[in-house]
Parts: sequence; structure tokens; C-alpha cells
Amino acid sequence: MPTSKVSVQVIQVSTANNTGALIFTPNSVTAAVGSLVQFQFHPMNHSVVQSTFANPCIPINNIMPSVKGIFSGFQATTGVTTPIFTILINDTQPIWYYCSQGMHCQLGMVGVINPPTNETVTQFAAIAAKATVNLSPGMTVMNTTMGTNTTIKANATMTAPITVQTHSAAGSLLAASRESLFSVFAAGVIVLVGMVAM
Repeated sequence: MPTSKVSVQVIQVSTANNTGALIFTPNSVTAAVGSLVQFQFHPMNHSVVQSTFANPCIPINNIMPSVKGIFSGFQATTGVTTPIFTILINDTQPIWYYCSQGMHCQLGMVGVINPPTNETVTQFAAIAAKATVNLSPGMTVMNTTMGTNTTIKANATMTAPITVQTHSAAGSLLAASRESLFSVFAAGVIVLVGMVAM
């Protein structure tokens, strides 16, 4: 069976060495349908969570309950290994994301895959800087006036849900056969999680 090469774009998830800035490098990429975007995690502990442009720092599922969205989980590392989180791009709709550790989102640890022409990662970071919470999927905000948990909701639109599936994967995906690694879900992404030794 012939194999086909898959295009992979790598995004480094880390603290910038000299500045201490919390960053995704690059923080804006354009990825073709059928290609992969791989997040490589560096010290200390970060995550990748999908949100909406209008509501950074809040998981997309809190805004749109029918959309599961992407979530890498927290990937703690000391640098001996590099945890990886890879998604398959099934359409060219924007995927806005952030790190849900501490106040990383508010401090500018945000990014986008396939940005639209009218919204930029710089604008997204400016909105994130004003966010009052930084949530991981499944988290809610305590309503102090009522004493109850409240899932944050906001106005947003999206026509197709994103399906997420996790697998264990190791090594390079650059020359891997798509057919042997993935089964494509309509209007979604497939997620691979693994470790690469340094």
C-alpha cells in the first residue's frame, strides 16, 4: 500500500528563554485541510484549549455546549521529554486556542490556526488580557451572589461540532500514512497525544 506524506506544522508551547514571556511559537498558522498541527510542550506545565474569538480564556464547550473542542490536558515537563499534542485539520475554519494554566491566557499565551482576514491573533490577545477567568474544560465559575456554580455562556455561532479523540502516538508523523493513523471525522479534528524523547 503506498503511503502519503502528511504536512505537519509545529507550534512550540513554552516560556520564552530570555524574556519570560508565555508564548506559542508561532502563534498564528495557516494549515491546509488534511494537514497536521503539532504542539510540542516545553517546561514547565502548559495546555492547549480551544475557545472562541469573542471569549478567549473560556473553553469553547462552555460557550457552545454541543462543541467538544480541543484540549491537550496539562502537559508538565522538565525538558527531558517533549510531550506532543497533534490535531488533524478537517476544514479551514479558525481554531482559536489558549493555555489554561494560571493566568497564562491573560498574559498573552494565545494563538490561532487559520485566522480569518478580519480577526487577528493580536486582537485575540488584547481581548484575552481583559478576561476575568482562565478556565480548563469542565471548569465552572462560582456565582458568589447565588452560591451556585455557573457555566459561563456567551453569544457565539458555529455550525459544525468538533469531535476529539485521543490516541497514544510516538515518534515523527512527517512520513506517516494518513490512512494508517487516522479515520477522518466529519467537521472535526482527531487528536494524538504522545511523548518524544529529547
